[in-house]
Amino acid sequence: MKNAQDRLFLFDLDGTLLDTKASIVNAYRRAIETVLGYRILPDDNHQEDLLRRRPLEYFAQHYPGKEVELANSYSSLYESSEVKAFPSLSPILRSLKDAGLIGIVTNKARARVEMDLEEIGWKADFFDVIVTAENTEARKPDPAPIIFAMTELHQVSRENTWYIGDGPHDIQAARSAGLKCAAACWGYYRREELAVLNPDLLFSSTEHLLKLADL
Repeated sequence: MKNAQDRLFLFDLDGTLLDTKASIVNAYRRAIETVLGYRILPDDNHQEDLLRRRPLEYFAQHYPGKEVELANSYSSLYESSEVKAFPSLSPILRSLKDAGLIGIVTNKARARVEMDLEEIGWKADFFDVIVTAENTEARKPDPAPIIFAMTELHQVSRENTWYIGDGPHDIQAARSAGLKCAAACWGYYRREELAVLNPDLLFSSTEHLLKLADL
């Protein structure tokens, strides 16, 4: 096995480490009810759209002229009370940390990241680096957030770094940053959507992440 300090495993957050579906969908519902005065009852397809979009982009498309107010309301009304970690991830992350450095690279705001981690009992300082929306102007699929994380942990080479995420934007960002990437097929995108982008690995369950320690 390689020296642990020479290896780095970077993870997306929503849909990869954490199941935040309920919190995201309910924040959209509360924001629309608060600002516009009516309730939405999104079906499965609409919920899928909510999970894949940035709030400002979604609101600009569906409620032009109100997008900033709605996005601000979304941020203030987001609650972490329904956030869950995907199965078996706590021991898996500990095993991967024994094999290398670990970090989070997400488009999410830091305050919400910290709320989510606290909700499930994970300490932020367990991770060697956490990159959020505040760290870089560009966001995934741009590689800038991933490159920022690697700059913070400058001793690790691209050849020894993996990025793991559940969306096409994660694979695209990893490729643009020159990293190996693994697709988390338990998240918010279908396996076939990820497979066409040819990630290095396709993982069907969280337990498969342990394979990274042996590569």
